[in-house]
Amino acid sequence: MVTKKIGMGVTHMLLDVNIVIRGCEGLPRMDLVGHADPYVILRIMSPDGAQTFNYKTLVIYNTGEPIWDEEIYLRNVPLNSQCLFQVIDKDHLSHDDTIGSCQLALDPATITAAMSMPSITTAADGNSTKATQGVHGPDGEGYQLRLPIKASPCVPVSAGHLLLALRCRSPCLPPGPLLHCGPVRYRFSISTLAGVITRHSQDDGFLAFAAYKVNLAGLPNFFPAGASAHWNMSYDKARQVFGSRTLVKAVQAQHALLYQDGGKRTSRGVLRGGGDFVLLLRGGVRAKQRRYYTYVLMGDGSLCFSETGAEFFSDMMSKHAMHAGCAEGVVYAGEFCLLPGKLAATFMSIANVHAVEAVEAAASLAEVEVEAADATAALKGIGGDQAGDWMLVVDNNSGTYAPPAMQLPVLAALLQHNFAGLRVEVLAQDDARLTALQARVPSRHAV
Repeated sequence: MVTKKIGMGVTHMLLDVNIVIRGCEGLPRMDLVGHADPYVILRIMSPDGAQTFNYKTLVIYNTGEPIWDEEIYLRNVPLNSQCLFQVIDKDHLSHDDTIGSCQLALDPATITAAMSMPSITTAADGNSTKATQGVHGPDGEGYQLRLPIKASPCVPVSAGHLLLALRCRSPCLPPGPLLHCGPVRYRFSISTLAGVITRHSQDDGFLAFAAYKVNLAGLPNFFPAGASAHWNMSYDKARQVFGSRTLVKAVQAQHALLYQDGGKRTSRGVLRGGGDFVLLLRGGVRAKQRRYYTYVLMGDGSLCFSETGAEFFSDMMSKHAMHAGCAEGVVYAGEFCLLPGKLAATFMSIANVHAVEAVEAAASLAEVEVEAADATAALKGIGGDQAGDWMLVVDNNSGTYAPPAMQLPVLAALLQHNFAGLRVEVLAQDDARLTALQARVPSRHAV
């Protein structure tokens, strides 16, 4: 372990901690219909009492024996920090109810026990593999813990137990603030209703529209001000939406429709690097065309996005307000696309307006399909943190929230932290190269 000076000569030893929230046993019945819909909130408090980290698991529906197996990789955690766990029952018609709570002290005894565990982890395919020591390395099986849950006052019976696994090691990063290093979790919801409205079909031919939510790690380290990009009061469409309670509710209903959680049309997973992100979006290709995406980055670290250009988002309702659920402010917003190496070399080298115009003129439908085929072929060998020559191009093109271009490099650093191995290029919304990029994507160029 290394030490970090906190102030007034006080130092704390730092270590890397990997926590796995396995599940719960024996949760009490909380609902009149069904059992309980539990989730866990983890808060880590440093020895000086400052809150340094928050994490929320997904909700598991109708069970008293939930299994999450959610890994959390933390770097530079001060020794003697406190891990506070709340087990909560999700309610849809009223406020959520706290089932109970428990805590774990990261004291020398606990750390010693956790550091003595063998470096074995379970891979995604179920095979045992050696745990890696990198920043984004997988968690080991670790020190197994079964913590009794102290029931909240509204729960008159035993609240069961919380199951955890813990692994610790000496830090792999220089001394610094506590850093959440993943893994990056995602889910995407496929709406058949939105697909019918937009006439938007998936590659299997079914009318459906996909909305993605990717939970980025380490947001407070890059954007400590959080959701500071307030909706743009100088933008007519934003004033139209946010100035009408009826429109706000309509946009929020639109958001709920696309991002609804649960059911057979929702998929979840973990991204182990930039290669996995490229694969998640199939290289940004659908129906033999490359695609553009509209995104918002929320204060809780969730990157919410879907394809740009669908009529479902046109008229008076802001695309970015819809993805943000009409939030008053976001961390950042704009659009992005994926480029395989060949296209990246072509478009990112454009240096003047005349070159942009030449590329625009060459954007025939046949060439668009060839570029899509090249992108699909470039997926071979991609995965994990192996992203080959792929590039993620991100901009700040949002009239609704108008985030400052000066923060684009910070956004790039956050994305590279989460999508290891993937090159990230940022362009301001007035960059001439965006015109050429958009011209190669018919659904975006038509917006």
